[in-house]
Amino acid sequence: MKFPTEKNCIAIIDFEATCSDKGEIPRGESEIIEFACIVVDRELNEVARFSEFVRPLVHPRLTDFCTRLTSIKQDQVDNAETFPKVLEKFVRKIVVPFQPLFASWGAYDKNQLKRDCKRHGVPYPFDNEHLDIKRWIPRFYEFEKPKGIGQMLRYLGMKFVGTPHRGIDDVENIIRILKVTQELEAKKKRQS
Repeated sequence: MKFPTEKNCIAIIDFEATCSDKGEIPRGESEIIEFACIVVDRELNEVARFSEFVRPLVHPRLTDFCTRLTSIKQDQVDNAETFPKVLEKFVRKIVVPFQPLFASWGAYDKNQLKRDCKRHGVPYPFDNEHLDIKRWIPRFYEFEKPKGIGQMLRYLGMKFVGTPHRGIDDVENIIRILKVTQELEAKKKRQS
């Protein structure tokens, strides 16, 4: 499976953010509360990992909906550092040493990162290259419409491992999908 980049590493990122089901938090005001990333090489071997909670400032109290959805508790974000500090750690541990391709399941994570960078007046840590895995993965299968992580796992006959809507667990499951896809592509090449 050839990744559409010349970069040697891929940073697969998933964010969880403040949210509500009753309109208490307008979509443009959601803030990252979990910053999860696993860096893999082109063969999908893990080379680094980053996982931190983030303390929200605009809406510091998590809604009951957000806690139910993500399983992230109020004390976890209360005891976390703010976005600029977490981002600084991420840049130091992941971006500077690996110069990775930013990849995520959909464009939401890229857009949320840009929004939080702008809100806090800090530079966006990546170049313009971004791999939307959700839109890229269908080219390897016989369907056109992108699927959610859970749907894609079921399509592959797999179950979600961990807790859905927990950033690091979502990233681990995205990597499982990529590994199965890589194996299927290798098998197709051997048969042709």
